[in-house]
Amino acid sequence: MLAYAQSEGIVSEVEKIDTEQYRKQGGIIEIIQSNKPATWNCKKQGLTAREAYEFIEQLEKYQGKAYGVSLIVSALDDSGEVSYVAAPDCGLSGTTLKELIQHLQSIFKDAQGSQILIDVDKVTLELSQSLKDWFAAMKYQPKPGEVQQ
Repeated sequence: MLAYAQSEGIVSEVEKIDTEQYRKQGGIIEIIQSNKPATWNCKKQGLTAREAYEFIEQLEKYQGKAYGVSLIVSALDDSGEVSYVAAPDCGLSGTTLKELIQHLQSIFKDAQGSQILIDVDKVTLELSQSLKDWFAAMKYQPKPGEVQQ
């Protein structure tokens, strides 16, 4: 099935939804083929420090790459803010994201610390089994259309 949304002159991208995901008992996880690459359209938005670092740790553990990354580092004393937006086709590993955050935070080393805010559009993994393991660790059942192979 193909779906899109339109409101007040704004039109979304066309989203392909595999309706087979609704028919299988056991849900989407059961139909994910473990030996194929996968894309998780996770649309993580507004992850603050704890959530962001938990996400980055999982990204490292399951060897994924994050796409559509935008990052804001703000000084706690309001002395400044730095933002970073990755190119849409630029995949960042968990390690790279950690290093990037540390680099941006170093700008505010004299500012009594900093706060981070991160957005991620999607995650890719070379083997879908890693994504299935990630979902199992989170006790998460993906929604239809959220995982593509």
